[in-house]
Amino acid sequence: MPNLKDWVAERSAQVKEERPKGAEDTEQNALPLSLLALTRINDDVHSVHLPDGAHVGNLKRIGAIWKFKAVGYDDAGQVEPGGGPLTLRHNTVLAAPDAAELNAALSAANAGTGLR
Repeated sequence: MPNLKDWVAERSAQVKEERPKGAEDTEQNALPLSLLALTRINDDVHSVHLPDGAHVGNLKRIGAIWKFKAVGYDDAGQVEPGGGPLTLRHNTVLAAPDAAELNAALSAANAGTGLR
């Protein structure tokens, strides 16, 4: 498996391309989601990071629920809301800002995708 920084850059580029219907990720591109970590920003927002510190999303409290909001970055470093390597997990709902719950929820959402 390539290092995570290279993997994120590669996957971000792949997500930007239109994927053919039925295209699936492979084990070689699998992101070990159990490595995602949270950093509290304020009472309503936590940022989500890979082990190398790469920012891949946010958890935002919207009313009484928490939602994962994927983010990516373009070549100029500008934020692309809903983009990045976890774009297919955008809007995953959680009960609380908890790293274990986030990893479990995103892993469950990955069933059959090749992501783990």
